[in-house]
Amino acid sequence: MKLRTLLTKLSIALFVCFFSGNIFAQENLYVYKNNSTKTAYELDAIQRLTFLAEGLVIKKTDNTETMVTYADLRFFCLKNYTISAVETAQTGNISVCSDFINDLLIIKNEQTMSEIRLYNMQGQLLMVTQPQATEITLSVVDYIPGVYLLHIADGNGIHSQKIIKH
Repeated sequence: MKLRTLLTKLSIALFVCFFSGNIFAQENLYVYKNNSTKTAYELDAIQRLTFLAEGLVIKKTDNTETMVTYADLRFFCLKNYTISAVETAQTGNISVCSDFINDLLIIKNEQTMSEIRLYNMQGQLLMVTQPQATEITLSVVDYIPGVYLLHIADGNGIHSQKIIKH
């Protein structure tokens, strides 16, 4: 049952990413592994993604295949996907990626983040943290599916990001 839930979450995430229209600034699929490595695959070079019982198979247009086992897979995301990342001229790069497997948000910023706030669409403050770091992982497991606003404060001000939890 756990595998079925995992496959469902991964399938929904990919469905949303690939069928939401032409919204990609950088057309890459990023695969993050538990050993802290990151691999980028150009979307134009991906022929098929297959979810097998043992892992994710990425078949490229040159017919090469890469297998990432679920035990090795930390998460994957599409950088600059509207839901998962934001680029602004003021801050350089704030990246918000979702770990769909563990209901986590991974937030990275070139500048030290002084405060992060999470609001629901009714404006209720749900979470406040003061990381004093350039990277933080937040759990969103306790929140129901929906749209949320993330406010990230750093030396350049407060930056807002819309988050959609499936």
